[in-house]
Amino acid sequence: MLACTSQDAPPPKPAPKKADPSAWKEIETPVPVGKKLPCTQVVAVDKIGAAVGYTLEVIDQSSKDPDATSVCRIMTSKTPPKGKKEKGALEPGEELATLSAYCWYPFSVPEIKKRCTDGGEETSTDVGAITCVRKVKAGDVHERFVVTTLEPDTRCKLVVNPGAANYDLALTKATAKALVDTIDKDSLKKQ
Repeated sequence: MLACTSQDAPPPKPAPKKADPSAWKEIETPVPVGKKLPCTQVVAVDKIGAAVGYTLEVIDQSSKDPDATSVCRIMTSKTPPKGKKEKGALEPGEELATLSAYCWYPFSVPEIKKRCTDGGEETSTDVGAITCVRKVKAGDVHERFVVTTLEPDTRCKLVVNPGAANYDLALTKATAKALVDTIDKDSLKKQ
């Protein structure tokens, strides 16, 4: 006959440690996590259009990316002003770029730079706090250039993906720079 003794019983588990609420630090993001911003609040089409030499329109497609604060297709106007010839190769109604703005995370320059260099992208400080350029094959003869930048005031990560007919790195960088120049904490807070 076997009898259980106190030596056979497992040792009592220590009481779980309670989290110290003073040790938690809330991370401030430019936009509350989960809040979508309309493209009209993020993309200043008149200012950006003046910077890149096009009359622009914006189409909100934020529902396409649940992780993005905003996804905005920036299009050349279908009806350019009479008597004004639009500069560049894009035709009326073509997509200049799609902006994906990520403002819910605490991005840092070293983190973004590491991701870019690990992915084989070129990095610089041409636009914003850090600029990454990824080359993407577009058919047999063309390349497109996706520009990722960190807006220095808001710390939003902006990804500028050129439209189907935009193979011009300078134009894509100018679009990214105009976005960086027009986005600030105040523009993200207005309703």
